[in-house]
Amino acid sequence: MSELIDYKLIDQPRLFAVGAQVHVVNQGDNPLPAEWERQFAAGLFGRLEALPGAYSPDYVGVIHSWPGDMSCFDYTIGMLFTELPEELPEGCTAVELSEGRVMCGYVRGHDASYVIAEAHDLVVARVDRAGYEFDLDRLFLIEGYNCPHFTTPDEQGRIVFDYYVPVKKKQAR
Repeated sequence: MSELIDYKLIDQPRLFAVGAQVHVVNQGDNPLPAEWERQFAAGLFGRLEALPGAYSPDYVGVIHSWPGDMSCFDYTIGMLFTELPEELPEGCTAVELSEGRVMCGYVRGHDASYVIAEAHDLVVARVDRAGYEFDLDRLFLIEGYNCPHFTTPDEQGRIVFDYYVPVKKKQAR
């Protein structure tokens, strides 16, 4: 079981997610954990860390480009940059993330796979309670693998996962 332990609203600048892109069909097994392992083994992050203009040193997974039924989506494994690098490393693509407000939720738990699986529902529930809604004009979600709070468990064996949702104030109805 996971819990949302905190959140913050961030006015995020325009960013570029640079990395390896995977097309995911929402049927059956999740290919993403194996793809993360493959990208670590292939040295993706060393190539990205050598580029100028990183927004932060954190590794991210960016969910984007999905149809209304969420039957599939594209997922970029990489890092965020404030400017599009002049040259992308071999095998990398870039996705522009428009500027605007995002809510970052900090989700804590013992098992990374449960924390990641439960993060969306926990953060979106907080978005609603805070008087915001998912900004449908900015269709992306960011999974933040922050070192050390994701990579190094606390004294109780828990990790913290950062999950970002683009938001806008709810419209009066």
